[in-house]
Amino acid sequence: MWGTVDPAAAPARTPTEPPMTKTDLAARPPPLTRPAAAGAPVPDPTVAAEVEPRVDPGLTRDAARQATLQYGGEAATADLLAAAATQGAALKNVAQALGAALTQLEAGGRPGQVLARLKAAQGGVALLPAGADLSSLRGLTARLAGARHPEIRAAATALGVTLAKADAPRVLAELGNSDLVEALIAGTPDPAKVKGMLTTFYPGATALGTTQANLRAELDLDLAQGGIGRELQEILERNGIPAHLSEAVMGMMAEVRAGFRAGTTASELSPADRDMQRTNWVHTRVEVLKAARAFDVGVPRPRSIEGMQARARMMTAALMGSLCSDAFKDATPHSLLWHNRAGAELVLPLLAGRHMDLATPEAQEILQTAKKLAHEHQITPALFMSGAMGGQLAAAKVPEAVAKEITGKLADPLGAPQEGGEIVFSPEARARMEAIGVPGWATMDPKSPHFVASQVVALADVLQYAAPDGLIKIAVDIRDPEQPMPFMRDANIKAAVGSSVGFSLVKGLEAIVDPAMKAIGEAEGDLMNASLVGKLYPEVERRLAAALGLPEGAALPVVPYWNADVPTDGKLTDAERDSVKLVKATLRDVLAEAGGVPMDPFGANKE
Repeated sequence: MWGTVDPAAAPARTPTEPPMTKTDLAARPPPLTRPAAAGAPVPDPTVAAEVEPRVDPGLTRDAARQATLQYGGEAATADLLAAAATQGAALKNVAQALGAALTQLEAGGRPGQVLARLKAAQGGVALLPAGADLSSLRGLTARLAGARHPEIRAAATALGVTLAKADAPRVLAELGNSDLVEALIAGTPDPAKVKGMLTTFYPGATALGTTQANLRAELDLDLAQGGIGRELQEILERNGIPAHLSEAVMGMMAEVRAGFRAGTTASELSPADRDMQRTNWVHTRVEVLKAARAFDVGVPRPRSIEGMQARARMMTAALMGSLCSDAFKDATPHSLLWHNRAGAELVLPLLAGRHMDLATPEAQEILQTAKKLAHEHQITPALFMSGAMGGQLAAAKVPEAVAKEITGKLADPLGAPQEGGEIVFSPEARARMEAIGVPGWATMDPKSPHFVASQVVALADVLQYAAPDGLIKIAVDIRDPEQPMPFMRDANIKAAVGSSVGFSLVKGLEAIVDPAMKAIGEAEGDLMNASLVGKLYPEVERRLAAALGLPEGAALPVVPYWNADVPTDGKLTDAERDSVKLVKATLRDVLAEAGGVPMDPFGANKE
């Protein structure tokens, strides 16, 4: 279940104040009352007092009281009553059905009763008027989807998908530049999936059944593990980031975390896609910190006030670019090649508009710079990205000469011809890339004013390969002897680790040419290699011996995938597969403990 916020934190309302706006509602915690478990529901006096001044004048006080009495204080929120008054009876009927379902669920009612209400709500969705604000409906549905009863959870999840599809125009409209956004999405292999993911991940706090304050509270608890939150705040303060920009960064981070959490249960995604959202967050939470560290120690501080202010804006853009660079991914090869564009053009503007006043020049400068940084971070590791592109081009039967042009330029992104931060391709090469859903390839321009910040964001992404969270992501979660993509298979887990801290880090650092950033990356790689040999691998061996029941100090026998290779042709025996699982789990636990990595950041959402 989502966390709660003390109602006392909400601003007081008096009967003379105007009805709450959508913005007000998004910032206000929902009422926290519940009806009695037995007998007729009794409204909480505080909630009843709140309902009257907040209801639209078109809905009478008697109707508000009646709805509260019938459906309970929490279920019949004033949000729903006000929306029903302005958007018609169909919305009111669905809201009341969902309210009754939640009331019955929280009062311990029979599952059949809850399911009947959900069925009624599902049927009523088809009658909703076009353009209706579905945030409150989605919020209630999200809370019902957290039920323990599997049938209730399944029914609420299905309803949530229906509402997400119906709510897509609102989320897309919030982005602005609708023609450009539609064109970007239309060029992907599965536009419907992209729209579904965007609407599921980033509909706004209310539509996720919570508030911005709750999302931030959950983020703070998450970042307490490993001390990330404390260190990040210290760096922001030390670098003179103004409070409003610091809060914008943290607010956007809270929404990205909520987006990944929503993705872990999104029914339109495959199981691999859903679990990747957990993996993405484990990586993202520390990548932002690494970007802050690199900017803090590697970017010089000007002496003038104006220079420091400009540096603070650039650092804010770097953190936002780093945060959103990987904020829209699934487990497909296309997503690997395209997600930076989605992060820059879909996620960043959406979240920035919720946490900054984009009418100000300052916010526009930060947003536009952050978008460029998110685009450009994906040049690393260049050889890896070139190989991934080559695989997609081969599958599309692209002529060899054209494929070589594309992969050759991706392999040398800083040396390739560029214009406006985009690599220049021949017309045929560009057409072939567009045909597989990749409209171009961003790169860095050493002459651009944001070049060092771009190096910071790329370095923060590369440093995952030399950090406990990143090694878990690469060596445990992604690489596997039976991975569908052959180039991500390994005969033993040390090779998988080597592909991260040995190959990907070293190759990734080839695109990091700023001396200060290069030094930071090399130092972290050396530190991780020393830690693996001197501490982490010996601890893995000790735990494997204990798991096998060996006496203290006994030599470790053959353990497939640890000290003996396994096949990488997808033909493992059951015993080999069990050994792979044991070795992965052991290394994962050792790395997680060493790095303070939360392996279940969303509370047992991984199924």
